[in-house]
Amino acid sequence: MKTEINLRTREFVIAREFYWPRLLATLAVIALVVFLVGGTLFLYLYQVQLSIENNNLAQERALLEQQVAPLAELEARLKALEERTAIAEELGKRAWLWSGDFRLILNLAHDRGLKLFHLSFFSDGKVRMRGESGSMRQVALFLQDLAREESYDSAVYRYMAYPRNDRFDFEIEVTITFKGGGEQ
Repeated sequence: MKTEINLRTREFVIAREFYWPRLLATLAVIALVVFLVGGTLFLYLYQVQLSIENNNLAQERALLEQQVAPLAELEARLKALEERTAIAEELGKRAWLWSGDFRLILNLAHDRGLKLFHLSFFSDGKVRMRGESGSMRQVALFLQDLAREESYDSAVYRYMAYPRNDRFDFEIEVTITFKGGGEQ
C-alpha cells in the first residue's frame, strides 16, 4: 500500500522538472553575455593600447629620422661621388692621349723636311695635316714612314698638292688604326 500521497498538482510537477535546465540555460546566457561584453571591452582596451604604442613608435621614428637625415645626405653624396668616380674612370679608360702621336708625326715630318702648319686628330682615327714641302716625293716618303710605324696597324691616306713657286702646299687626310694608347 501506498503510504505517501502526492498532493502536488501536475503543473507543479512539470514546473519542478524544468527548474534546473532553465536555471542552467539562464546562467549560460548570462555567462555568454558577460563573455561578449568582457571580450569587447578587452579588445577595445587592447586597440587603445596599440594605438598609443603606434603613436609612440611614430614619434620615435620621426626623432630617429631627424638624427639619421645627415647620414642619409652623406650617403647620397658618397653615392654621387662614387658614380662620378666610376664615370671618370670609364672616361679615363676610353681617353686617348694624343700627345705621343702628335710628337711621332711631327718628328717624322721634320725628318722628311716637311713643315706642318695644321695637325688635327679626330675620334674616328682620322688625322688631317696641312703644310708645305719642297717636293711631292718628301710627302710620299713621309706617308710611307707613317704607314711603317709600329704603333699603327694601317694607314690609308689621300692627299692633294698645289705647286706654289718652288714649294708644294699639301693637305693630307690619313686614317690610322692604332694598336695601343698614346704616350703622354
